[in-house]
Amino acid sequence: MIFRYRKIIEDDIAERKNEGGIGLDVVSELAFKTHLMQCQSNIEKSAMLHMEFWSQLSEDNPDLNKLNEFGVKIHSSVNSVEDIWAKLQKISPNMPKSMKLFGKFLTEIINDKEAGEEYLDKARNVLNINSKKKNNAINLTGNEDISDNSTPTIFVSGDLEKLGIITSVNLSCSSIFGYNKSELINRNIKILMPPLYAKNHDQYIEHYIQTNEMRFINKERFIFGKHKSFYIFPCFANIKAINNNY
Repeated sequence: MIFRYRKIIEDDIAERKNEGGIGLDVVSELAFKTHLMQCQSNIEKSAMLHMEFWSQLSEDNPDLNKLNEFGVKIHSSVNSVEDIWAKLQKISPNMPKSMKLFGKFLTEIINDKEAGEEYLDKARNVLNINSKKKNNAINLTGNEDISDNSTPTIFVSGDLEKLGIITSVNLSCSSIFGYNKSELINRNIKILMPPLYAKNHDQYIEHYIQTNEMRFINKERFIFGKHKSFYIFPCFANIKAINNNY
């Protein structure tokens, strides 16, 4: 299960970097990917039914019973695609991958080019916007407003009286762990860790403050997080030390 979640999170990180998808928690991310695979499978079935319908219709003496049978199946397959598309929209309405898939379905199979192009244009616009965001990545110093930053970001205090306390977190980060932002502020960062790692984390912070050892600073690390629903999932973290002026 852990390695299954690892693959999901790694794919999500890569997709978010390229497409700028909204940050989802692990459960929603898994549901989205499951529905997306179902949508693709149903689109393929619908495409095959359309091909069989037109193949039968092109016969010199088309079988009306078969045409009627194909027509019923096509109607059912289109409804199935639209039902799954509605579920995808509820989870994440602006994901380019799903918009491109549904747009191609409308233009190439349903022959609704106007509606299909609207989705394809929207997907291209989202990709262009997030490509610009990627090229203008911010360099955190501790003074920035991180609320609108799409990169999951969290500030943790190194002051002895507030050691390990979360002082700021953005929506992208809190949603991954299944929390509201308000639920994490003034809580210890250990709430987001499995017990095995959480029990010694304060000592790790104290050790860094006392020694200034840079072994884990400014490096991407593979770690495990704990979802609010107690799922343990893998992720990557880049830890940075900033001046205490936030």
